[in-house]
Amino acid sequence: MMQKNIMLQIFTGGYLENNVTYNAIEEKICPLLQTGKIKGILIGWSIKTQVYEKVIQLVHSYDAECYLWLPVFSENGLLEKAEMLRDDTGNQVRSYALKEGENFEFYCPNQRNSKENVRHIYEKHFEKYTFDGLFLDKIRYGSFANGISGVFNCFCPACEKAYAKAGIDPAQLQAEMKKVREQREEYQKSPLGITGYVDGSYEFANPLWKQFFTWKSEQITKALEEIISYFRGKNMKIGVDTLSPFMAEFVGQDYKKLKGMVDFVKPMMYGITNAPAGLPFEYANLLQKTVPDGGENVRNIMNHILSIQNDSTTRMDKDFVREEVRIVCDHEIPVMCGIEINRIPGIVDVTPTYIQETMQELSKTQISGFVLAWDILSAPEENIEMLKNMIGKEN
Repeated sequence: MMQKNIMLQIFTGGYLENNVTYNAIEEKICPLLQTGKIKGILIGWSIKTQVYEKVIQLVHSYDAECYLWLPVFSENGLLEKAEMLRDDTGNQVRSYALKEGENFEFYCPNQRNSKENVRHIYEKHFEKYTFDGLFLDKIRYGSFANGISGVFNCFCPACEKAYAKAGIDPAQLQAEMKKVREQREEYQKSPLGITGYVDGSYEFANPLWKQFFTWKSEQITKALEEIISYFRGKNMKIGVDTLSPFMAEFVGQDYKKLKGMVDFVKPMMYGITNAPAGLPFEYANLLQKTVPDGGENVRNIMNHILSIQNDSTTRMDKDFVREEVRIVCDHEIPVMCGIEINRIPGIVDVTPTYIQETMQELSKTQISGFVLAWDILSAPEENIEMLKNMIGKEN
């Protein structure tokens, strides 16, 4: 019987979608709620559906909590004016289209409307519901999944001013980024000239990169503090979605800075997902977008730096994943580890065996529990049956 806390994640669709019904949700989650082991539900973020209050009432009837799942620095441009990130060449950073309703289009956290949009959308579409808390997704910049420009940003006027305050010369940054794009000097050998990786933090041949990524984490943290303060004023609990530590530094997520800010973090330990946040997917993009001609040599160098022993392009090394989880837990934040349980052919081919192995392996760590992600509605029945067996019946 699984002794860890369990939360379920439900995707009702993108803002403008309306393709779920209350009956479908009830049918899918009730067998799990009836185990008595489910502590909470994360649900969002369609504004077209009318299911939320009934789901909240259902979840509360099982003494569990219900969190509204909302994107922060992505997706909101569908409903509000939003300023796209600007890369080192002055262009807007392109989105990554995974599926309808989710575009992975990222906005600059230094723009006033990027922070205000979350509040506006909540007040207009969700404040009427009795959610226990907010689950904030995409609290970051883009990743290498958005191309190298997904990380080489932002260079809008607001960020130019923020660089000046931090003592960073944006022109120097852009010059160094141009070297990476042109594969000059040390950038032919390893991504961004990385020389080491210790406890979730990279070491670089050029210290400018550490300055840059520290600056990015400070911009995300400042914006997030403002957003969280607003929802804390409404007596709401806060959870956040985060990338695994080996990718978090590139997107402006600093686990040290999240301590004390949130009620839990959900590191996305998606070991076989071939899409954004998937560990093998993000790793492949880190290598391919920074050293496109590096091939196997660069992968071997990075495997050594990251201590990846069992290399695979389809499933991340289990020992590496466990070590990444340890790094997150060491920051003394309640950790609800996100694992994928849904199935989308060719993108996330989750089997009952994968669920069993992953939950058994990660339950040995210091995590508080699991978030069964990223959409319980897309999980086949055989995966639900395995979850019921893993969670166990109430004594």
